[in-house]
Amino acid sequence: MKKIFLSLILLSGYLFSFEYNKNYFLTKEASVIDVIDGDTIKINYQGKFEKIRLSFVDTMESKKNKKAKKDFYETKENVSFKELIEYGKKAKYFLKKELPYGTKIILYIPKDKPKDSFKRFLAIVKRKKDNVVINELLLINGLAKTYYLKDAPDEVKDYYLELEKKSQEKNIGIWKILKKK
Repeated sequence: MKKIFLSLILLSGYLFSFEYNKNYFLTKEASVIDVIDGDTIKINYQGKFEKIRLSFVDTMESKKNKKAKKDFYETKENVSFKELIEYGKKAKYFLKKELPYGTKIILYIPKDKPKDSFKRFLAIVKRKKDNVVINELLLINGLAKTYYLKDAPDEVKDYYLELEKKSQEKNIGIWKILKKK
């Protein structure tokens, strides 16, 4: 029943965001200082600056590096490296538009794994003014793919996979150049 309801909401075109389980996540309020790339931001949390890596989503790189080369192996035939990089730039500019300097946000930080190997906080990021979840927006708009879902609660995993699937079916954003999962 839950999947049918979720599918109906997604098909109707509405952004559906469920309540992120407080048993799994710590919540913190902060403000955006800068956008580093399509899935990383810099925030001010109680006077301290921190880098935040958006949880469970991954965007393309906006410049040539080791990860961009790895992502390139996932592209369809006849896709240029330049096209791949352009999608990374699109994700970054999209994030800058959605999270301009000073935007108040709510962070949902996984209790069991709050930081990644680069010492960045991992978080689901929700804009405070309208409760829009940025991680979801990236998936819905085809600017990100799911990432490290093995660390996600089952309901988040299922929901994010459904959002990704809809973007793939619509063939939007990165799904124009990436092979389908």
